[in-house]
Amino acid sequence: MQTVRAKMRVNSIERYASSLYNSERGKSYPAELQTVKLAVVTGGSKEDNTFSSSTPAGKLELTITNQDTVAFFELNKTYYIDIRSAEE
Repeated sequence: MQTVRAKMRVNSIERYASSLYNSERGKSYPAELQTVKLAVVTGGSKEDNTFSSSTPAGKLELTITNQDTVAFFELNKTYYIDIRSAEE
């Protein structure tokens, strides 16, 4: 199974109020959402230069409702993102 790895940095974490739809109850309810925005690492260390030469640009946005999941991400910290087919 092939995996593609990207190295990304958290550039911002945005918090906002919204609403989510509950299909079981058939109505919306208020919720706090947070969007974590990551961008590919663009050089610096030898490893970063290797990643940026293969993937010179890219971004990922995750809108999250689970506060424990949001707490995992830290501003300006780098993360590896591993991507593989869900079909295998």
